[in-house]
Amino acid sequence: DRKPMIKLFRKIRQNLLTKSPPGESSRAGRFSKYLLYAIGEIALVVIGILIALQINNWNEGQKRKALERNMLENLAENLEQNCDKLNSHIQSIGFYRKSGSVIISAIDDKLIDQDSLEYYFHTALMNTSSIALSETGYNYIKNNGFEIIRNQALKKEIMFFFEQTQPHLQ
Repeated sequence: DRKPMIKLFRKIRQNLLTKSPPGESSRAGRFSKYLLYAIGEIALVVIGILIALQINNWNEGQKRKALERNMLENLAENLEQNCDKLNSHIQSIGFYRKSGSVIISAIDDKLIDQDSLEYYFHTALMNTSSIALSETGYNYIKNNGFEIIRNQALKKEIMFFFEQTQPHLQ
């Protein structure tokens, strides 16, 4: 706590003001007392400013850590959503492949049952290879600056994934 330190400085200043050094005239004694008092006041102000700066730096560090955590949590949520989308897309591709296999088998076996093949042709034609993956977490980090992420290896992997790997998935 800072209160005992402030009380200590006050006592020292009061002692300096009330006691005059031996062998000094009253005018020179008063000047030296006021000088010491002024130096004490300046020291207190400087110490107060240094403490305030230290607290401010600590608060800014805490804010940066909270922002970093928020950004990484958003990114993790996006990646989980993208995994779900990709898994769903993989299941759809399996379904489309099955329809294609049925059509190929029908052609190979020269089966012409138009009612059932129409469904499989329609299903096979629905196959789309593009998928929209979310990049909002990555864009949030990119817009706020990558320097917010303190772990250099993690930063490098995030950038590599979103700049190199994910475009190939889409």
